[in-house]
Amino acid sequence: MSESLNILPELIEATREGVDFYAEAADAVTDSELSKLFRRMAQAKSTLVEELSHEVKPARTPKVRSSKRVAKPAEWVAHINSTYTTLRTGLKAIKQDQVTQIEQAESDLLGRVQRIRHDRDHSYVVRVLAMQYEAKARAVHEGLRARKRRLAAG
Repeated sequence: MSESLNILPELIEATREGVDFYAEAADAVTDSELSKLFRRMAQAKSTLVEELSHEVKPARTPKVRSSKRVAKPAEWVAHINSTYTTLRTGLKAIKQDQVTQIEQAESDLLGRVQRIRHDRDHSYVVRVLAMQYEAKARAVHEGLRARKRRLAAG
């Protein structure tokens, strides 16, 4: 079994958190261009979560009688979630460094999506879903990069 098969549930979790973050960010920012980009990203992430959730079967875990274990999120998921949490507080007047943090978190997530897309251990449907998300995310990423440049200049 490939490593990327194991990260699908984590990818769904991180992406679901991203849906919430970008929906909140779209409403919070006063920059109309960023608001539109954030709405597009929230929609792309929402679609990915919905579609991948249909394709990923829940992992079977042995039942534990005496204590319930809560799975700790992978380090990369925790980092992305932490980034979203940190950025939520100052979105109204977003600055260049905040856009850079968003870009870095999305680059990390996108790298994992690319691994899934290229891994033939995944079903064709999962790889196509990853490819579709990648195209949407790249377009938004380019918009973020362009907006960051204009923030730096102004």
